[in-house]
Amino acid sequence: MKKILIIILAVITTLIVVELILRFVVQYPIGYGKRRFVLLGGNSPYRDITLRDPYYEFWSVEGGNKKFSHNNIGTHGPDIDLSQPHRYVFLAGSSFIEAFQVDHDQTAAAVFDRDLKQCGNDYSVINIGSSGNDPYVAWFRAQFFSRLYKPDKVVLAIEDTFDEWLQRHGLPLDYTLPERFGQEIPTSKAFRLVEKVRHQSSLLNLLAQFLRSSQQRGGNGGEQEEPAEPKHEAHPSGLSQQLKDAILKFHESYGDDFLLVSFNNDANANKMLDDFCCENAINFQGTETILQPQYRVGGNGHLNRTGNEKLGEFLYEAFYITFGCE
Repeated sequence: MKKILIIILAVITTLIVVELILRFVVQYPIGYGKRRFVLLGGNSPYRDITLRDPYYEFWSVEGGNKKFSHNNIGTHGPDIDLSQPHRYVFLAGSSFIEAFQVDHDQTAAAVFDRDLKQCGNDYSVINIGSSGNDPYVAWFRAQFFSRLYKPDKVVLAIEDTFDEWLQRHGLPLDYTLPERFGQEIPTSKAFRLVEKVRHQSSLLNLLAQFLRSSQQRGGNGGEQEEPAEPKHEAHPSGLSQQLKDAILKFHESYGDDFLLVSFNNDANANKMLDDFCCENAINFQGTETILQPQYRVGGNGHLNRTGNEKLGEFLYEAFYITFGCE
């Protein structure tokens, strides 16, 4: 009996030591609150959207095994001053826009926001980019956030033509909003209890993330909570009809207040996008200067801090050319 008590005491002591090391030495985050809402519905891997608590903390492997945090509204971009009216600019896109590899105030969205404010206007950039988002999912995400913050301008920034990505949802693509679109998805009492316990411990949060990531393939360089991203594939000889339809849907929803920005390395793809947008009177700006090895984690990953800065500067330039400094 005495030996059992000694073993139990040793285990408890070890867990306490590990917890203290994780929280105060490694600074691994504890869990924070989040809520899920209906986005696409059905069996889509993007059937719901997650809203996180302000300054939600997460661990980024690709970002250098560091702890980062979201902003004051729980998205990964610049803080938003909610004390006075602003003209909101939505910045939509994939994990390159979400930018889990840098802190929220170092993202391209934050650089874009700072440059806009230096222009002397009351624009505030809200980063609605998310891992795995192709233009189809990004449109639904923009619709969701439009119910929370009415956008004055909407910028969709893409780094690919998303040929494989857009086929994940079944063809033809359906842009009908689900009946319960935007409604919160309730969770069980057991789940809430587990989450509450996990939110008090760095060790339990680490174990929870490990178990979740072990069940998923791929990742986003940070929290592995979203469906795995397919690989980018070389585009065919022309733009897919699915990509064209998604761009047209954004334009239909936001009109001349919509801007498409491509930072794809492929000059031919950008030329096709430019031609398509010209034919349909859609605002477009493109560049092949961003996705360079020196601006990417490990030379071929997501954008590093300098890459985010370069992209943010280009986003401002594209915005200024299109809309001016109103």
